[in-house]
Amino acid sequence: MPINVYKNISEILQGYLETYDKEASLKQILSLITHVYPNSVPYMLAVSKKEPILTHLVSSQIIDSEYKKLLQEVPIDKNGSSCGMAAFYKKRVILDNLMDYNAYKGIKKLIKRINIRECWAFPILNKEKNLVGTLSIYFTSKQEESNKLMKEVEHLLPFIAIIIDHKKKEQETKKQNTFFDDIERFSKSYTWEYNLKTKEVWWSKNSYNLLQLDPKKHIPSYETFYKILTKQSQKEMAAAIEAILKTKQKTRLELTFKHLPDQVFYEEKNIICSENGDPIKLIGIIKDMTEESALEKERVKLAERLQILTNNMPGMVYSFKIDQNNQAALLDCNDYVYNIYEITKTEAIKDVNLLFNQTKPQYQQALFKAVENSRKTLTLFEFEAEISTPSGHEKWTTCQAWPKKQKDGSVIWTGIILDTTEKNKIKEEKKIAETEAQKLEQEKDALGIELTQLIDTANAPIFGIDKKGNVNEWNQKAEEITGYSKEEV
Repeated sequence: MPINVYKNISEILQGYLETYDKEASLKQILSLITHVYPNSVPYMLAVSKKEPILTHLVSSQIIDSEYKKLLQEVPIDKNGSSCGMAAFYKKRVILDNLMDYNAYKGIKKLIKRINIRECWAFPILNKEKNLVGTLSIYFTSKQEESNKLMKEVEHLLPFIAIIIDHKKKEQETKKQNTFFDDIERFSKSYTWEYNLKTKEVWWSKNSYNLLQLDPKKHIPSYETFYKILTKQSQKEMAAAIEAILKTKQKTRLELTFKHLPDQVFYEEKNIICSENGDPIKLIGIIKDMTEESALEKERVKLAERLQILTNNMPGMVYSFKIDQNNQAALLDCNDYVYNIYEITKTEAIKDVNLLFNQTKPQYQQALFKAVENSRKTLTLFEFEAEISTPSGHEKWTTCQAWPKKQKDGSVIWTGIILDTTEKNKIKEEKKIAETEAQKLEQEKDALGIELTQLIDTANAPIFGIDKKGNVNEWNQKAEEITGYSKEEV
């Protein structure tokens, strides 16, 4: 969630404890959810005294009125709606396509009209683990299931439970403040707030620990913070504040402190304005990114080494994608693409058809068929074909690529294309030589047979003797005159 969400929750709780206006406080939380997830339609149900029934508590202003009527009484049922199941199992329930579930079959037209695709439903439990209600979030577009996002929503549930089940509100509030402190310590961060009118500054508890400051000597103020920054960070911070007041857009910058020269910090700040658009206060978060920065530098080095390796490989290393709409794209490749296709890396990534179109026509249908087969079966893609480059050179190419299906249904191949022209040339020359040798052997055999027939049918005795004195040739005429056969001689 954005950096100011937890601060906003604290303010909502503070307002509730001052006014005990449960409905207003819960609606503020729903507004916060729709702000973080713009494609969401959240609502809350409370456990009815007539258990097992859930009744409407509060809902987003954008919820459909007809659908809202259906929320007045919702059964707590293991085969019911998302909120009904979440209440029954006391676990979150994710329905990724509402049309597929029996509980929604009777309202398909309504679901289609109000364009809700999926739902996340969470049980709201008090400290004693008793069910006090449910929080449901409908999404109007496909929402990627993320444990991180879901846990962020679940972090809100204890706060909602405090408001709904307010008997032990003071103890629960204290617990959640401790929870905030734990989060900041764990994430090596702290939040701050600067009132533009009163010039008052608020730092969260972890600020002193993170920046290694003495609370007695460093009272929260703009001047205190400014003095501990390096000169470069002082200039950048002043420029960032000027920019955010002018544009009213959040900013992010790197900060370094005089007393912490070896550490890297990042600050993200945002501006809060009145209904009239007048700036009221600045809020922000500062996070120690020393470890992340070191890892990022190492990642860049590794990426550079990998790039050097791929650029020096005797082939085109590439990443190719076909999305769920059958749109093909070359995601990346090394510079060797030019050695094979006479097309630069930039040109190839911009238009992958510049590569496909070089494949000779007699191979193109087989190529597309092989790609589609690999896509469907997620098996190794292997293909060999001739290409004709822009300069007219004819080459043989051999490709191998390994497919991987993505969560959105697209498939990405990672592979290599080799120029096998010389290899195929040698292979072809060898084939020709073997054919010629076979032809010569056949001619030799035919000549031997013809010579044998000529000797055997000659009208004169013909015989041959080898070096050892053995007779190795003896025709019919010799046999006729001497009366001895070749075997006898």
